[in-house]
Amino acid sequence: MKSTRKKLLQAGGAVLLSALLLAGCGQDAELTPPENDNADTVQEEAEKPALETPSEDGAREAYAAVLEPLLRDGIPPDGKEAEVTGDLTGNEFAVLDIDGDGGEELILGYTTTYTAAEMLYVLDWDRDTSEIRIQLTEFPNLLAVYDNGVIQVGWSHNQGHGGRFWPYNLYIYEADTDSYRQVGAVDAWDADLPVPDYPVDIDVSGTGFVYYLYQDMASEWGKLDPVDEADYLAWLESYVGDAAPLEIAYLPLTEETILQMQQA
Repeated sequence: MKSTRKKLLQAGGAVLLSALLLAGCGQDAELTPPENDNADTVQEEAEKPALETPSEDGAREAYAAVLEPLLRDGIPPDGKEAEVTGDLTGNEFAVLDIDGDGGEELILGYTTTYTAAEMLYVLDWDRDTSEIRIQLTEFPNLLAVYDNGVIQVGWSHNQGHGGRFWPYNLYIYEADTDSYRQVGAVDAWDADLPVPDYPVDIDVSGTGFVYYLYQDMASEWGKLDPVDEADYLAWLESYVGDAAPLEIAYLPLTEETILQMQQA
């Protein structure tokens, strides 16, 4: 249990680091859900017909057929038109097995557009049909990926009392649908913020944080009672278990890296 707790706290450290990198949003506002609605479209995207690709030579060739239109014309995997606001080589991608099904997925961060249109895509190649399907769309702030298919995706904004803790959505991979399902979300209250009435009595662990667990997304936003860190870690461990975090080596989106990906 001690090693598991250390692992989860290390994952939490990635959340804190993300908060430092993305700091600048107001932190004295009341707890609110993330402004992007990408999470709400996960099931909808999973039910859409698979995206056809002209390649039948393998997963990496198929993924190249997805990346090339984005680099060339700014067309993302779902075909939606978005205003390009930066050099398309500023987008990043990686290819590895993140859902544990034995095949490689394409993780693509599309960020060269305005914030509301930025997107994280997780795509899979169907070896039976030679088609690409979208497993997940979210905000491109992937905080942690575990080798059992659990992933943490940071919200687009930190508008509550989280401070050094960046709130996130938690997803699990479901093999029967070959897609991700959101099982909850987490926000926190940082005692270091100049916000009155920090619930010291709840912070039994004395960590300077209490947490808001939106389990199964059934709780009403902003009306949850906080819990101690021990309760938060127990909830997270119920999904992560003994899984190990994966390291993702992102590549910039260029002709060279697309070719490098195909030849690897």
